[in-house]
Amino acid sequence: MANHKSSKKRIRQDLVIRLRNRYYKKSARTAIAKLRSLEDKAEAVKYLPKVVAMVDKLAKKNTWHKNKASNLKSKPLAIKLLLRSKCSVIPFPVFFKKKAVSFAKDSF
Repeated sequence: MANHKSSKKRIRQDLVIRLRNRYYKKSARTAIAKLRSLEDKAEAVKYLPKVVAMVDKLAKKNTWHKNKASNLKSKPLAIKLLLRSKCSVIPFPVFFKKKAVSFAKDSF
């Protein structure tokens, strides 16, 4: 157990910070899961910037590593860019939800 006043304060602060970080991480994970489960294309495109902002904020505050944030953002952004493309069928599999899935343009 800590003996110094400053170390006791640091323990209290760490507890608050840890709980806050857990809340924001869980909120971001839930938002990512919701984005991945969306079926409506317009709704998914509308929801994507909010999720990206949450992930960026966690990376900026070093709650998540910047590479983890980049990896989490790249999959939904790839889907969005492919949905905007003019081809009706995406020619290569997109790894989404931990399995290879080929999306048609109108199926998302």
